[in-house]
Amino acid sequence: MTTAILAPRQRTQAELGLVGGSIAVFVWGRGPLFVRAMGVSSPTVVAYRLLLGGPVITGVAYLLGARFSWALFRQAFLSGAVFGMTLILGFAAVMNTSVANASLIGNMMPVIVVLLAHFVMGEHVRARQFVAVGVSMV
Repeated sequence: MTTAILAPRQRTQAELGLVGGSIAVFVWGRGPLFVRAMGVSSPTVVAYRLLLGGPVITGVAYLLGARFSWALFRQAFLSGAVFGMTLILGFAAVMNTSVANASLIGNMMPVIVVLLAHFVMGEHVRARQFVAVGVSMV
């Protein structure tokens, strides 16, 4: 009698991206609870986050083979500045309203992005993407 040994199924890039995105949204949604408990100003929280996160993500990028260029910096500058402002405003919202209200607004972003992708940009949105958005809201 022989036994068959089955190789583990390889995950596709889309599946790995879906899992990674779901984890990121889950962790991101828990941030306001920590911010509210700290009791420091919003710009202070953002400054520390960016000062610590910038070198970490740059190190990861270098390890993965990416290199810095001024052309890339110019392309990313505006979106980086807008991202920084959303961080400041998001943390300010948590400080000035209830965590529930601020979290609800922030957690609605996946829904808004999927709807804009479909209706404004004409992208085909699959049913499992809508399911992932629903899971991210939990």
